[in-house]
Amino acid sequence: MSRIIAGGETVICGGGIIGLTLARELLMRGHKDIIIIEKEQQLGKHASGRNSGVLHAGIYYSIGSLRGRTCLAGNFLMKDYCKSKGIPLLERGKVIVTKNEAEIEIVETLHKRARENGARVELVDEKRLKQIEPFAKTCKHALYSHYTAVTDSKSVLKELYNELIASGKVKILLGTRVNGIKGNQTLTTNRGLIKFGTLVNAAGAWSDELAHIFGIGLNYRLVPFKGIYKKLRPEKSYMVRSNIYPVPDTRNPFLGVHFTRNVSDEVLIGPTAMPALGAENYG
Repeated sequence: MSRIIAGGETVICGGGIIGLTLARELLMRGHKDIIIIEKEQQLGKHASGRNSGVLHAGIYYSIGSLRGRTCLAGNFLMKDYCKSKGIPLLERGKVIVTKNEAEIEIVETLHKRARENGARVELVDEKRLKQIEPFAKTCKHALYSHYTAVTDSKSVLKELYNELIASGKVKILLGTRVNGIKGNQTLTTNRGLIKFGTLVNAAGAWSDELAHIFGIGLNYRLVPFKGIYKKLRPEKSYMVRSNIYPVPDTRNPFLGVHFTRNVSDEVLIGPTAMPALGAENYG
């Protein structure tokens, strides 16, 4: 289609939490005329709406790293946002438990990293752990993270959407898929042409494909993994007060199967980590 359907100073590709929060931040900095395009007919259909809602606290990242700083800063900002908007929020922290003495050194390393990154953490013994999580077990020590919290990502998305639309400065185009680029500043989509001054790639699991359209990152490709959760039976949910995590295998970029109590008072067990064989293979 060659008809121009929209144009904006800033066009954000992707209607998940990243895309919406970027739009909100741009508004706060005085920008206007912002367009968000989303290929689905609803916002947050993928990663933003398919997660446990845990707000991490900079525990796992290298001391002084950008990820460590932004993780903790994002934790504080999101908690403030949830409180200001009345979005469900559980501030109960989490424990990382060890299953043998070989994991104690890893927990001590995580404790050091977390403190250096500004997180509030403490090493607790088995007696103290029992006060925090009566049914959790550990070998000698566990790591207790005070700042870890849980929210509801779909409620966050809904509030962000309402805020952006109410501003009158953001247009959200659903069911709009990028097919290519025409010239330097025009996207071709399934609905027509979209002009842009600045383009932001917040396309999640499809961000590599979008980058390739612009000839960027051609040697890189995302390898999608999926995590499957189970729910603890309601009559057993009293056994988990907050979040119980294992010591991660530092050779892999996963945190391991854990217990999470969500804002609906359900206890999730997961996730697994397996190749998804497709960016949207949720089966």
